[in-house]
Amino acid sequence: MDRCTKNFNVYYNPDTAEWIRIPWDVEASMGQDNTLGGSPGDLWCILACEQWNSPLYCDSEHAQDISGINTPWGQGLTAVGLNPFQGSATGRRSLAQAPVAGRLNAEGNKPLTFRKPDDWSNPDRVQYGSRSVIGAPGTFNHLTDAIFDVTATRIMYLRRLRTLADKYYGQNRLRQMADALYTKIQPVAALDNTVWQRGDGSRGYKQITTEFIPIRGKQLLETYAPGGANPLLPAAQVPSSSVVIGWGPSDSSSSSKQQAFVSLQLSSPGGSGDSVDISGWKLARQGGPSFTFPSGTVLVKDVTLHLSENVKGFRSRSSSPKAGEAAFVLQVPPGLLPDGGSGASWTLTDDQGAAVKLE
Repeated sequence: MDRCTKNFNVYYNPDTAEWIRIPWDVEASMGQDNTLGGSPGDLWCILACEQWNSPLYCDSEHAQDISGINTPWGQGLTAVGLNPFQGSATGRRSLAQAPVAGRLNAEGNKPLTFRKPDDWSNPDRVQYGSRSVIGAPGTFNHLTDAIFDVTATRIMYLRRLRTLADKYYGQNRLRQMADALYTKIQPVAALDNTVWQRGDGSRGYKQITTEFIPIRGKQLLETYAPGGANPLLPAAQVPSSSVVIGWGPSDSSSSSKQQAFVSLQLSSPGGSGDSVDISGWKLARQGGPSFTFPSGTVLVKDVTLHLSENVKGFRSRSSSPKAGEAAFVLQVPPGLLPDGGSGASWTLTDDQGAAVKLE
């Protein structure tokens, strides 16, 4: 999104009484540089500033509009709505003029510098309407800030980000997608350009494939990975054959079927780290239905994931776990949970269909 604080719709799911944020206006996701070769965009410090590159972008410590921050093009201004990188013309051209050996122009001619994060056990908890601890007021997202301030949800997010980085950058899939799309649209774009003279798409293609993808991939898989300058992301996930998931507390004999639940816990933190991304994994009950875990589902060490056939009913429970306890719960199809006190057996498979140990 081109702003931390807007450009998303919020949908209320009446079946689960949950809110979902759906982003739009994401056409600038690949960067906003004006020209190929490292010139900065008119508005933002794409690819070269920690403020924008951090996986924690849009929290209160990585606000969108920054003040008093030195960038490769000059110092950030304090006024909201103005170009925050209005350095001198010489400064704004510094990337193209004198890139550091071994670095692409768009990376900047200075290494990324990192602000020491606040102690996660005592987050800053910026209140609505308050100024960010760094940057201009009103230019960070309070929901994003809350997600990153809570240890469990921050771990979930960073694990999922590592999964996507390995898939799209580590396996070169993003470059392959860009190549395939450009091959399809380039002939039509060239014809369009003969009439309107607005470009044939070649510059944007080169920006994406020679600047954005290589630089962003290196940042996520090296700079922010274990052993990097700011190791926020976890190591690559271990094979599912090394993962053991156990059953946690359950209540399958509840007087109200709507309040019944089972739960899962990560049982092998020594082999799989403190988190495992189970997006696309499938839990199936013998002789009954199956449930595919939605994208972004992550199991975290010492954090229980509850499964309920009625999330609204789960929240109405009078005994723990219940609403107000920061419990994580997913709604599963009817028939997945056992009936009353009857026994049942389940199988768990990963997103490739391989069996995962469930005990």
